[in-house]
Amino acid sequence: MRADVIETRTGRIWLDDEGIVQSMQLDGVEQVLADAEENMAATRRAAGGVRRPMLVDMSRVKSINREARVRYTDGSSAQVVLAVALVIGNPLTRMIGNFFIGMNHAPVPTRLFDSRREALEWLRSKMSPA
Repeated sequence: MRADVIETRTGRIWLDDEGIVQSMQLDGVEQVLADAEENMAATRRAAGGVRRPMLVDMSRVKSINREARVRYTDGSSAQVVLAVALVIGNPLTRMIGNFFIGMNHAPVPTRLFDSRREALEWLRSKMSPA
């Protein structure tokens, strides 16, 4: 595992070599508000004070409660994140992802993807030229 990975109760968050914050959520997690708070703090640390695109692999998440979803989309994330790619892996995570996007108004561009490759391609298009 990378030395710069920040571990939370529900996942691992790091800054990749391209400047994209990546979040790999653990298998079967059920996120609550405290998890969203912890993950947002870890994202801020990983981003290092720079607004960056973010890939969230939620393909193995079991659930994200309403309070956590509201926290992720409350506007404060826009201070850290430019765009969010949600990687889903099955009908359940697709439903969670669609619900997340449809019922909460994300403050930054947010899309669902079936693969990390497609998600990374889209995020690269959202990065500011150096």
